[in-house]
Amino acid sequence: MVTYNYRARLTINQPLPLLAAVLSIYAACPHFAARAGLTIRKHAGLLTIRLGGGKEAVIPRRVTSFSIILPDLSIYTTGAFVMDIPESCDVMLGMPWLEEVNPIIDWTAKSVRPRPQTAMSSTENVTETAC
Repeated sequence: MVTYNYRARLTINQPLPLLAAVLSIYAACPHFAARAGLTIRKHAGLLTIRLGGGKEAVIPRRVTSFSIILPDLSIYTTGAFVMDIPESCDVMLGMPWLEEVNPIIDWTAKSVRPRPQTAMSSTENVTETAC
């Protein structure tokens, strides 16, 4: 089920479009996987996934892995199912990416940026307790 979408930049040797969606699975478009030179592993059986609107799709179990490099955000490496993605996007990411990278999302501008870093010395905010 897709609830929010936004576009950013994905770097795998070159900038490529990216769709990050609030999902519980990750997906990579077959054309993106080929352009990026990703290795696709095929597994036995089919995978049934539930799409928005209650529709279901049955897809081959094909998986790949890659690293997402966005300017000023931490590198994120993940695995993904290789499948067609709506809206002509290359990648769909889920909540684990949002939780780990924790970007500031501008839904209107459809962009992400890093959160400001707080500088704290090792002795700040430390309370000593005598026993």
